Amino acid sequence: MKLMTNEETILKKDLIYWIDKDFIQDRAISLFGKEFSEEEIVQVTKYIESGLAYSVFDIIDIALKETKEDSLI
Repeated sequence: MKLMTNEETILKKDLIYWIDKDFIQDRAISLFGKEFSEEEIVQVTKYIESGLAYSVFDIIDIALKETKEDSLI
């Protein structure tokens, strides 16, 4: 797996999925009726990163296996 430097940018067309601050703020407004502060965004980011770290490979593996099975039908 190639690691990125701080100066590199990933184009949206090269991403499978992304979560950005706008998406988080939209969800905060939807759930709580207000945007989160920068401090709250930092905490949200930590929780998201932690949650994804536990499950991202399982999710990817399931998606790959399901796709492979679909292509056999």
